[in-house]
Amino acid sequence: PSGQAAMVTGVHHQSDAFYALLQTAGAIATVVILLVIARTAIPRRVLGLLSFVAICAGGIVAGVSPSPWGYAIGFLLIAGFDKMFSIYIRTVRQTVIPPRDYGKTLGVVIMLNNLTQPLAGLLVGLFSGHNRVGLVIVSISLMMGGSGVLALAIDARRRHANKRLSTTPPKA
Repeated sequence: PSGQAAMVTGVHHQSDAFYALLQTAGAIATVVILLVIARTAIPRRVLGLLSFVAICAGGIVAGVSPSPWGYAIGFLLIAGFDKMFSIYIRTVRQTVIPPRDYGKTLGVVIMLNNLTQPLAGLLVGLFSGHNRVGLVIVSISLMMGGSGVLALAIDARRRHANKRLSTTPPKA
């Protein structure tokens, strides 16, 4: 996530070695979570919800923690569950996008996804000098969580409407 170096070496005053250790731990967390996914049958909806909530929670923990160890826990949630969320998104894409249209749509989807990285880096860069990187991380996490809640509400409403339409008897 953007802002790691600013948080670890700046806000928490940790060494480059701590930063490197955190990066290693993040890679290990990712591998462990991917191994668990590969060896268990997790319903797609649970996979998406679990990973999304873990990433949001990780961002909030990392952003508000006054301790480098609290930040590390938040970072590990973000780093580990990011790949789980990527798997969820890929499986959803396969059900939504017809195979013949993969080439036309995946490039645009990947581009839009990657646009968030420079934006996050810009926000962290703008606010890091003011010792507000944690606030930026928490704000982004809360916006992400809010968009997720909105998406769930829209999906629930759509499902309810479809269910109501399928159980309504036809008019004579």
